[in-house]
Amino acid sequence: MQETEPLQGCSQIIIIMEEVKRIPLTCPHCGTPYNYKAPSAPGTYSISCINKECRQKFKFKYSEKPQEEIKPEEKNQEEKSESQIQPGWQENGTYVLRCDSPGCGLLIRMAADKIFIGKNSVICPKCGKKHYFEKEPSEEELQKEMLKCKTGGCEGNIDMATGICDSCGTKYSIEVDNEGKIVKVTKKTDPIKVNQSRMKLVMGNFLGKKEYNLKEGTHYIGRYDEESQSDFPIKDKYASKRSVRIDVTYDQGGNLIYKMTVERGLNPVYHNNRELTVGDIDYLNYGDTIKLGKTLIKVQKIETKKK
Repeated sequence: MQETEPLQGCSQIIIIMEEVKRIPLTCPHCGTPYNYKAPSAPGTYSISCINKECRQKFKFKYSEKPQEEIKPEEKNQEEKSESQIQPGWQENGTYVLRCDSPGCGLLIRMAADKIFIGKNSVICPKCGKKHYFEKEPSEEELQKEMLKCKTGGCEGNIDMATGICDSCGTKYSIEVDNEGKIVKVTKKTDPIKVNQSRMKLVMGNFLGKKEYNLKEGTHYIGRYDEESQSDFPIKDKYASKRSVRIDVTYDQGGNLIYKMTVERGLNPVYHNNRELTVGDIDYLNYGDTIKLGKTLIKVQKIETKKK
């Protein structure tokens, strides 16, 4: 055991000469890779994705196998290829990070309450290397994060009982598992019935004006792409291809329903200046605006010609 001076912002640092086994995992929902602390025994385990935009749960099977001996030159090559952002983990009230400097490999334990969710840094007291790491949120912190309002510019929280944001009033649908834990939160909107004139999408003005009539059926709107074509393509590198889907249907009363679903959104999609995320559903009405990338699309009524 080697004693060291406490780092600034940390109540205590303990260097423990031991190896902690880590296993590589990849989230099946969003593809985020990271290293997870190996369980104490073989079996099937359930964890939550560390990606703040995902947070989906997934299961993995763990079967303990003897670790193969790694040659020094292979180990050095592996350490060089590691990302600058290192994974860490929480354990018994402390936050643990392993130094990846060649010839070091010591564990650094820091007071968990001194580490913030997101990017942090620490200097190895033995070799002096500076490490950058991101703290994984706890299950409780994940649940709180999922109940934050998804509307752009709003910092309110979603009420678990009503599904309504306490700041902007946006309605949400909350899905929970058998244990009562939140697994998915999506914006909830009510259908808008249009029983008069039909709608069209309008982009640009004057000579550059482009229109597209929304007939009954499914329509894809997004960036122009030869392999994945949209029904109403736009030449905007900041928009996603086939970004939104608009379904035009009739309800039982004969009213037209225009439902818009966000399919892809590397950059934000806005409906009436309200930010939407992938999977969100909204309903269109006359006078609405849709913004994909930097392109503004207007929803207008198709005027019938008088005889």
